[in-house]
Amino acid sequence: MFLRCSVKNIVLLCVLVILLILGSLMTDIPMEKRSDNTYHLDSYTSNISSSTVRNNHSTNFSAVRKSITVKNLNQKDLYSHPYKYINTPSKTCNHKGSKTDPFLLIIIKSNVRNMDNRIAIRSTWGNISDPSVRVVFLLGFSPFLEKFIRMEQSMYDDIIQEDFLDNYNNNTLKTIMGYNWSVNNCKNTKYLFFVDDDYLVNVRLLLDVFRKRLPSSIFTGCVWYNAKPNRNVRRKWYVSIKEYPDKHWPPYATGGSILMTYDYANKMKEGFKSIKPLYIDDVYLGIVAKKLNIPLTNDGRFHPYYNLGRIHQMYSIHNFQSPNRLVEDWKKLKSILKA
Repeated sequence: MFLRCSVKNIVLLCVLVILLILGSLMTDIPMEKRSDNTYHLDSYTSNISSSTVRNNHSTNFSAVRKSITVKNLNQKDLYSHPYKYINTPSKTCNHKGSKTDPFLLIIIKSNVRNMDNRIAIRSTWGNISDPSVRVVFLLGFSPFLEKFIRMEQSMYDDIIQEDFLDNYNNNTLKTIMGYNWSVNNCKNTKYLFFVDDDYLVNVRLLLDVFRKRLPSSIFTGCVWYNAKPNRNVRRKWYVSIKEYPDKHWPPYATGGSILMTYDYANKMKEGFKSIKPLYIDDVYLGIVAKKLNIPLTNDGRFHPYYNLGRIHQMYSIHNFQSPNRLVEDWKKLKSILKA
């Protein structure tokens, strides 16, 4: 069997089968409401909607029209991330019980329901013996899965979770959570690699390239230029003119796979306080980076599509379709790297 810890994973797989059956009987968890306020690159006026969180009370936060180019020390934050941690790793970084901070911290954004993907990642490319690399998962909250996530955390101790509901519209909250925790707890980490849970990652190539790289700040990924907001109300990524009136998004890196140095991650974390969240997380990061004058470096090795034939030349490829497919493709990658 391919799993590195068979007893633990067999238990979780059994739980997963039960959850899939229950999931077919349950209605969807209510989503956090999107704000209808306007997004501008130069300034924002926001009155963000109340959100439903784990403890069933509403949190209100508001902002006034301000630029974040220069921020006074006494100026109040325009966005306050009001959510509380449910789970955090205890030994990932020096501040949290580890002897040292990792050279590379891999931060995987995962839907709380994707237990099968997380098991597969822990058993393949995320099963890393090199102490200079650590892996954590970002989850939102589900009232139906709370006990099972607690079980998963007790087995692996690699989950960062806050009490906002886990759904697509809250991906930006999950991203902000990842930056906040990583920057606050892993201050000597060199690189932070943010990736979604449907990617296959070539960790060896990442280490080979970035260990040789001269120390300098970088924010890199597959960068999109002159992309336009989707104005079709029936589409997944619809954004109204009222929400964002500009014709083009700023340059942004595909959110499923990006890498940056700690100093830029720290600046982004502080920048979040000055710009209210947009529900499309990769575009939001592009907006914040533009406001902070952080340049984005395009690198085709962060591939937005699944091309197994080139994975030995890629940092990551997107959409492995199923956990079983990931396991099989991981075996192929290992044989290529050994050749």
